[in-house]
Amino acid sequence: MYGNLYSQNNMSQIDTVLQHLIAFGSITRNDAKQYKIKYLGKCISRLKDRGINIKTELCDSIYRSDSALKAYVLCKEQPMQVKKMIDTFRVNNLKKTA
Repeated sequence: MYGNLYSQNNMSQIDTVLQHLIAFGSITRNDAKQYKIKYLGKCISRLKDRGINIKTELCDSIYRSDSALKAYVLCKEQPMQVKKMIDTFRVNNLKKTA
């Protein structure tokens, strides 16, 4: 993995999206707005290029205009390297909040 996933300082948008996916399981454009991320689809594409399995789901929402709202969901089936990274993040994140 690239970037500094465990540090909030100078975290790239891609790492921010990945952190949100690990913490909450999914992300929408509305969620990405709180991080000031304009191009969520591009971030998801780059995460997929890194070998992270993410699926796209259409969801109904009161925030939906004339286009369908997409939710990007972190799949449970991941390559071993990605699983280790996710588990390490969860352990480190739990230590910070405890």
